Amino acid sequence: MLTAEDKKLITQLWEKVAGHQEEFGSEALQRMFIAYPQTKTYFPHFDLSHGSAQIKAHGKKVAAALVEAVNHIDDIAGALSKLSDLHAQKLRVDPVNFKFLGHCFLVVVAIHHPCCPDPRGPRFPGQVHVRRGCCADCQVPLDGTVARAGPTLLPAFQLRAAK
Repeated sequence: MLTAEDKKLITQLWEKVAGHQEEFGSEALQRMFIAYPQTKTYFPHFDLSHGSAQIKAHGKKVAAALVEAVNHIDDIAGALSKLSDLHAQKLRVDPVNFKFLGHCFLVVVAIHHPCCPDPRGPRFPGQVHVRRGCCADCQVPLDGTVARAGPTLLPAFQLRAAK
């Protein structure tokens, strides 16, 4: 169950994502395929190369589902029940893969908006800081450090893969 504070943070974060949902959705999928290669088995018919039209199209679908979830934040399960049934019953997607995709989406947001707060803090070993300004909320001093705490961490292997 989401608290009022959780809902507020999600809404604030989504305001930063607005206008970039499709781009972030496809980038999150690409990162998931790199970081969790076993997830590729669900997409045997896809061209998984960087920037493929199929990944972009599915990224758009992922983004649409996230928009639906944010727009129905008080009844996410109801809003996404058909999509959930499709993935669970017909496609037989292991639920852990949604955690992988969610993590990758947060990484994408963190890269593009390092000023956005993550109240849970860092949770993964082997992380490195990504420092760069992105919006009015970012206060990047001359020494390059981010003044506000945020989800500015990226697993090192993903940094190498992203280059």
